[in-house]
Amino acid sequence: MAERSELVAPPRIRPTGVWLIFLFYVLTSASGLVFQGLLLLGAYPIPPEQQAIVGNISVGSRLFGLLAVVVNLAAATSLWLLRKSAPYLFLLSVTLGLASTAWQFLPGGIYAKMLAMGLLISVVTMFSVVVGLSISVAIVWYVWRLQRQGVLR
Repeated sequence: MAERSELVAPPRIRPTGVWLIFLFYVLTSASGLVFQGLLLLGAYPIPPEQQAIVGNISVGSRLFGLLAVVVNLAAATSLWLLRKSAPYLFLLSVTLGLASTAWQFLPGGIYAKMLAMGLLISVVTMFSVVVGLSISVAIVWYVWRLQRQGVLR
């Protein structure tokens, strides 16, 4: 009969990138949820200029944002657990992010309002959108690479 130590799989070590991605998603999701909650409760006053941008966000947009946060946290947790579902959840996360970004560029959206505020705000907005989407795509690429290497099970 085999000894117990032979039946136990060796512990898998999480790559540093997995830790960084997990911590990034947990911290940004938690801070975003806290910030949104404080705004909704009126506990975090914002200047009138910012209020004009974020004050009229629809319930549907807020629910979509909440869904995106839930998917982001599920993707990050799946990655931290080194699960095969991680690449698919991150792909869903990027898809939701692209849909949200496109929606916000439509008339009445946050990005559309920001683009109407002048050249500097427009440049900063576009830069942040491009950088954010680039980071998301890089994370998806990294997670798919982990999948191909057999790190995710």
